[in-house]
Amino acid sequence: MDLVPLIVQTDSSRVVSVMIQDHFVVPQIEGVTGNANAHHARNRPIFLAGGGFKHGRYIAREKKKNTPLCDLFVTMLNNAGLETESFGQSRGSLTW
Repeated sequence: MDLVPLIVQTDSSRVVSVMIQDHFVVPQIEGVTGNANAHHARNRPIFLAGGGFKHGRYIAREKKKNTPLCDLFVTMLNNAGLETESFGQSRGSLTW
């Protein structure tokens, strides 16, 4: 089942909630290529849906800090109950 188009196309939070209730978070990353050696993840819009996070807000990270996308993955893993301090090139968990 392809959940991200459903989330993008619907404005009914009830439908989205029913469809993703078994999934903790669903990240969507625009512009990432299929070649893992050639892509970068800077200034990418990320859409999170599901439980465990406070929703209904827009969060912008400071460009000067160059926060790694892997920091988001560490945060997602920790919120899912999988305690970890690092993932890829992360510097730790995000706080907001």
